[in-house]
Amino acid sequence: MQLKTIALASAIAAVTGAIETHGGFQYEARFSPEVAPETKTIKTSYEEAAAQQAYARLHEQIKATGVARQCLTESNSTGVARRSSAEGVTPADLYALKDCIAADDEHNFFALLADDIEESNTFWEQVVRESTSDRTQWVPARAFLIAELQYTKGYFNGSLTAAQFAAWTLSDSADHANLRANPEHFFKETALDATGTQSSQIFEGWGGVLSKFGTKRTNFIYAKRL
Repeated sequence: MQLKTIALASAIAAVTGAIETHGGFQYEARFSPEVAPETKTIKTSYEEAAAQQAYARLHEQIKATGVARQCLTESNSTGVARRSSAEGVTPADLYALKDCIAADDEHNFFALLADDIEESNTFWEQVVRESTSDRTQWVPARAFLIAELQYTKGYFNGSLTAAQFAAWTLSDSADHANLRANPEHFFKETALDATGTQSSQIFEGWGGVLSKFGTKRTNFIYAKRL
């Protein structure tokens, strides 16, 4: 899986902040569905903060484990920004580093961040143990962007139908765009089985930079019946 940009995909996945235009499509962001759209762009500051967090941890673990060490050397030809710290790191710097790490094996992220996965598993196991919800019943849920703080609406001017969008979410393009548009995402792979169940394995810095959970690099599988 190459972490490359897909035009339509990135236009959809890279949506976060104020009233903006991405790939020719307009999006608006709100912190509540009842309030007016934000007028201040928040995508850039969030993306940069997430990129710096991810870059710092990857850089630290490459040095500690030796996995993908070539990505920190002057001899690599991937265009990776060779920085000794995360100060001044941009999303482009991080994406170049992620591309280099995934070039020979996309599963390198699991080796580099194995300690993070173990810490996350411990955290979520405790959350489950302490939960008082009836696990045999469905519970209502809402999906938010930007660490559960933002609602986003997109206007496609009739150029994208629900059927087209559903087909795109089942394609490799959706996984590629997700990895490129979200600095804190390290791996995403989607499959559709014979029963019509779509599942995605996702390894990401769950919680981002704004969530009260902090940065929990969590490896999980999300499944839904189409």
